[in-house]
Amino acid sequence: MEDLNLLRIIFRGGYLMIPIFICSIIAVAVVVERFLTFRKARVNVGSFMMKIRGALSEDSLDRALRICDETGGPVASIFKVAISRHNMGKEDVKSLVEDAGNAEIYSLENHTGILATIAGVAPLIGFLGTVTGM
Repeated sequence: MEDLNLLRIIFRGGYLMIPIFICSIIAVAVVVERFLTFRKARVNVGSFMMKIRGALSEDSLDRALRICDETGGPVASIFKVAISRHNMGKEDVKSLVEDAGNAEIYSLENHTGILATIAGVAPLIGFLGTVTGM
């Protein structure tokens, strides 16, 4: 029995194993990047809300904005938009908060299309390799 390592398995699988291997590397890179992004965006919402409520109950908008800046993440960014535009009409603030929420969702979903593409294409490349190998 011969010694098999990863590169030997890839080359024995045929030339279509190379695109599958590249897809695997790209998928792992995207998953790691998204994991780090989500981990950085994680916020203890209960603690954050208590701080914001305390600042707003004291009518200290500057302190509430500072809390949002210090906390970071998508929740704090959305709250910062709402607090900084509090003097506008209710519908205008609602629209701005929705826009800010959509922007945060877009940034959190960034690069997930790559995963969807790889999930659709890699099995087809594998099937093509099976058919050409037969």
